[in-house]
Amino acid sequence: TWSPTARAMPVIVFSHGLGGSRDAYQPLVQAWAEHGYLVLQPTHPDSLADESWRERLDALRDTRAYAAENVRYWDERPAEITYLLNHLDDLAAFLPLDRVDRERMGVGGHSFGTHTAALCGGLRTLGGDHAEPRTDAILLLSPQGAGNGIPTDGYAAIQVPTMMVTGSEDVS
Repeated sequence: TWSPTARAMPVIVFSHGLGGSRDAYQPLVQAWAEHGYLVLQPTHPDSLADESWRERLDALRDTRAYAAENVRYWDERPAEITYLLNHLDDLAAFLPLDRVDRERMGVGGHSFGTHTAALCGGLRTLGGDHAEPRTDAILLLSPQGAGNGIPTDGYAAIQVPTMMVTGSEDVS
């Protein structure tokens, strides 16, 4: 998503929550685009947008099995972001790349997507280093806390500007 009139568009890659898709978060994405950003929204493999996942969702609804099964994607998602950034030139058919500011790139996400953004920003986990060196800033909406592979000092490893948003009812 981008503004047809914007010049020197910084890049934002926004990662959806578990089960979501690139079609979510449109009011937020549209606002960024209207303010001159190029917003890329991958649909990750854990998305339920694909009809083949519907049966599995029904079978797993109200269980922790769905989330547990998809934790394997924590470490794959940052590689998907890297792949996307490595293939910005492939977008040339859709927009004039001379208007993309490749020196300013941010990664954001919501819930499970927040973990993706945090990993790109340098979050240290028990699973290794997944930092994406082109990440200049991260946005974490309802981030996970320590535990489940995130050591208590894991967030201290993040060295890029970070905006973290959570609510009083968010237990993570």
